[in-house]
Amino acid sequence: MWDNQELIKGQIGRATISKHTSLYNIKNNKLATAKKVLKGQTYRVYSYSGKYGGICRVSKDLYAQKSSSIKYEIAPIDKIQALGITVTKKSLASNISYPQASGLFNQSFEASFNRKFFNIAKQTQQANKELREQEKKDVKTVG
Repeated sequence: MWDNQELIKGQIGRATISKHTSLYNIKNNKLATAKKVLKGQTYRVYSYSGKYGGICRVSKDLYAQKSSSIKYEIAPIDKIQALGITVTKKSLASNISYPQASGLFNQSFEASFNRKFFNIAKQTQQANKELREQEKKDVKTVG
């Protein structure tokens, strides 16, 4: 949730109509009025372009043009990120599982995160191997 509205995958912000205005379609590389909207209505924003003085895509082919009639807000990055993260469970041959993330905005952090958990899994695998070898030695010594 973002305030009182559900944030959905693909949404980057919202546009709140502060004065009666219009929403547009793009036809022949020009903005064409598609519908009138009333003060107080809120639309999800899925993309922004600097074309036409600044436009926000609020549906498949409907745009809000940047103006004093529209208050545009960018969704909090942590909330957007939470919608796009996928964590999968990976396993080493020795049945040691570890998480791997995808879909993070910060690609270098994602790579670092994944590398860290992979390395922990490899260290655990090595420690298990050493423990099994030590156990064999201990059994021979005692037996």
